[in-house]
Amino acid sequence: GVAACTTEPFRIMDVQFQDGNVNAGITQMRTAAFNALEWNPEDLISLVEPVFRLTGCIERCNIPLDKLSKWAQAAWKLYRENPFHNWFHGFSCFQMSYYMLNTNSIGPKLTALEGFALLVASLCHDLDHPGFTNSFMIDSQSPLALRHNDISVLENHHANLACELLRREGTAIGGGLDAESQKTLRKLVIK
Repeated sequence: GVAACTTEPFRIMDVQFQDGNVNAGITQMRTAAFNALEWNPEDLISLVEPVFRLTGCIERCNIPLDKLSKWAQAAWKLYRENPFHNWFHGFSCFQMSYYMLNTNSIGPKLTALEGFALLVASLCHDLDHPGFTNSFMIDSQSPLALRHNDISVLENHHANLACELLRREGTAIGGGLDAESQKTLRKLVIK
């Protein structure tokens, strides 16, 4: 259970899914040629749970399944329809993290909790991106720049929203962890 999340190494499991589209999507996600723009947003959301299952995070980090789908949908809705910093970009980073964990030796060097945090952070790394740079936000004295005291404005905003999703009742995918592991998850996502 929870102890496995903080002590066992991260590892990819071999699982087949009943849904042929999910299997095809996961097969494509294991390549550098995966293109999120070729998918509709709902189908990308349907690939989030299989990634967390294949990485052992659902079982070893006690991710509540009822919250995982809501978390992925909430992340999707928090992305704006920008030309670049949008849902497809966020999912592409999630996919590339999964791909790298599959194809190189980094995975076993991480704990399951660290792998969980990497996947959460990669999907949520640009939530609510306004499509402007930090410099623009600071120079225009935007409310976000003022809130974050002109320090890593966008990065702090994205991390704050990611952590909000982890705390919200309906989307608290780290809720199956003990309190100390939840703190560690939050710290890792912020990094």
